[in-house]
Amino acid sequence: MVYSEGTSEWYGPIVLPEDEKSKWYIKPIFIEHWELDDITKKPIQRAIRWLVYAKVTDGVLSFHWQGFTYSDDEDSTKQESQFPYWNYIPKIIEEFEHLIGRKLVFPNLHQFVLHQLWDYYRAQNGYTWTDLRIRAESGGVSLNARSAGAGGDVEIDVKGINHLAHTLSLSVVKELGLSLEKPEQQHLQDHILQTIIRQFGAKSYEFSLECDSVKVIKAHFYFGMKPNYPSPDAFPHVNCHTSWKSDTNQLEFIINQIKTLPQNVESQPSQPGLF
Repeated sequence: MVYSEGTSEWYGPIVLPEDEKSKWYIKPIFIEHWELDDITKKPIQRAIRWLVYAKVTDGVLSFHWQGFTYSDDEDSTKQESQFPYWNYIPKIIEEFEHLIGRKLVFPNLHQFVLHQLWDYYRAQNGYTWTDLRIRAESGGVSLNARSAGAGGDVEIDVKGINHLAHTLSLSVVKELGLSLEKPEQQHLQDHILQTIIRQFGAKSYEFSLECDSVKVIKAHFYFGMKPNYPSPDAFPHVNCHTSWKSDTNQLEFIINQIKTLPQNVESQPSQPGLF
């Protein structure tokens, strides 16, 4: 039950009856927002109460929030922009570290997605892995890419990348005179595709995974590979498609995979995997 707007501090811990093993903390943050008044038709300043949640379980801490659009000044009431959550979340994480007196670590999302999950599930019968989006740092090479904004980022046409990998795999098979079964040729194509993504410097990657038509995960992983970069990629986090499946269900899948799949590299000290 909410009785007042609250203040910008952490509230908790809160334990839900259906999940007594977890503890939740909530932090409201008040964001200035401009909108047109229905009566006067003039811009008026209001405040949006944006909520950030921290879920603490056994050895795992995750942060959850939703993005939104808003007007940051009275001249932009007719054209809202994305709220720059990347300017807030890292500071909130640091604040929570002080609150609990612990230094947090996060999984290496690049290694986890493009090596561990990729190598395991793309070869598993019954699973369907679909490439959706790749964002990368441009480096003098164009792979059917289109601009995705300032800062030299490009969003690669995934269909074009898949076609290129397929063409290269066929060329290799023909040049070496190989006779490969379809699964072996698919494995070669996937390996080429993965190499292209890695070498082009993927900053984020979006995919979906299904098991016998049952939805497992659909998320955009931001790898946070460029420190101090003023963009959403500045810190590692995951944008789950909650219309596909709830974020807590997808979080449970990610955590279980991190714990069970072989670890090829050590986790990096910094923030945790974020939602």
